[in-house]
Amino acid sequence: MTTSIQYHRRNSPTTVERSLSTRRRFLLPSMAVAVTLALSAQPVFSQVEAIDSIVVIGEQQPAAADGLAGSLDIIGRDELEYEHVDDTLELFNKVPGTYLARYNQGIINTDVAIRGFAGDGVTPHAKLLIDGIPSNLHNGYGELDQLFPMGIESIQVFKGTSDPRYGLYNIAGSYNVHSRSDVGTQSIEATVGSFETREIQSYFGLESGKLTHNYFLGYRENEGYRDNTDLQKFALSGRWFYGFSDDTSLGFIARISGYEGDAPGYLSREEARRAPRSSAPFANQDGGDKDIQHFSLHFDTVFSAGVGW
Repeated sequence: MTTSIQYHRRNSPTTVERSLSTRRRFLLPSMAVAVTLALSAQPVFSQVEAIDSIVVIGEQQPAAADGLAGSLDIIGRDELEYEHVDDTLELFNKVPGTYLARYNQGIINTDVAIRGFAGDGVTPHAKLLIDGIPSNLHNGYGELDQLFPMGIESIQVFKGTSDPRYGLYNIAGSYNVHSRSDVGTQSIEATVGSFETREIQSYFGLESGKLTHNYFLGYRENEGYRDNTDLQKFALSGRWFYGFSDDTSLGFIARISGYEGDAPGYLSREEARRAPRSSAPFANQDGGDKDIQHFSLHFDTVFSAGVGW
């Protein structure tokens, strides 16, 4: 390796001088890198110093008392406004800690369950309320087909065994569904989709002085994925509330709905693999219908900042 190079300035360098100059430019950086690597490879044990002990002192934070009883999840209009479902209970797919038990058999199509409890339909464990009115069927099933997504303001799910407000079926928690009451809004939405799906939803919210009135109309039909799974349902509702003050109101809610659904029956494993869209021969004429008429009178008032009724 060349360790010294003489460099002469000339007006017109020769070819050899250009070569030496080029070698000098590349050679010196290489030497610097080699020296640096050699120095960095030397042990540095002599520079290690003792580290003083570090003591961390923490204080236990008290748990929030209101976080011990259960949990509350709320689904609002921003999550409901774009939904289109055959079974309104499918909206609970958005709630953590709940799951759907799917039967896919006509008017008894789906049930919702809270995690840790069975959704088999024979162990009802959650209270369902629509606008504060108990709405479980006689056997505990949740019934939401009288509502469409556009007509729902929010869904509140309380998961816990400590809510003393409700009685029957209030074991694992409760579902509180609130219909829309906003005013100054008019919406009409038409939808078409696969399996001959056709749907229309409309909502109108009006205000006349202290009187607010809200109307909803929904209709949906489709032919389903399997044979004999046709579905047809509608819902019509109105609510009228008169506000005496900011804390007191009197209202009336009327709701009429109808649901007709076919039941395709269950297939064996071999039949499901061979013809997954077929209906069981013993059930290809099965189905049912249900009609709901709901009328309720509501009086709401606030006694104090912490007590309402």
